[in-house]
Amino acid sequence: MSKKVVLLLVVILLSSIFVDTLAQTQKDKIKTTFLMNEEGKVILAKEESKQTPSKTISTNFSYDQTGSLVSVVSSDGNRVNFLYDKLGNLSKAKVNENTIDFKFLPQSNLLEVSLDTPDGKTENVVLEISTKKGSFTNLKQYVASAPEAVIALNKMVALVKHSKVNLFLHRPNKQN
Repeated sequence: MSKKVVLLLVVILLSSIFVDTLAQTQKDKIKTTFLMNEEGKVILAKEESKQTPSKTISTNFSYDQTGSLVSVVSSDGNRVNFLYDKLGNLSKAKVNENTIDFKFLPQSNLLEVSLDTPDGKTENVVLEISTKKGSFTNLKQYVASAPEAVIALNKMVALVKHSKVNLFLHRPNKQN
């Protein structure tokens, strides 16, 4: 066996021993580097701007024992914490200082979202969830009527984007 083949086998063996893996993508003028755990979940995303002046933002992702995303913290000071119901559906998110309550409406792909604003008002939004993508299909219609909720939801979605986690995958109660 040649030295190159032996070296390649050693590299493959060593790479399978290490828990974390590294992946990189480069889009436009931003280079994003990902660090993943043994389950293939992103635990760190590092975005480096290639523009002048350059800027780097690191985002850390934490998961619970069931694999659900429980927190996202970025180096620019943004933070999101998530709580789930007993079925594993997203029930609450704290986006920096805003707390958002989520309630999946029975037998539908609708999600009721409530946010208490700093001025004491409550903004309610009913969102349609795309079942394939786990994303909102009608958020833009609420920009005028629930601006704080839309801003908080957009911030939450932006912070979570690199985790590849579908927060809005609905797990209906099968006991009904």
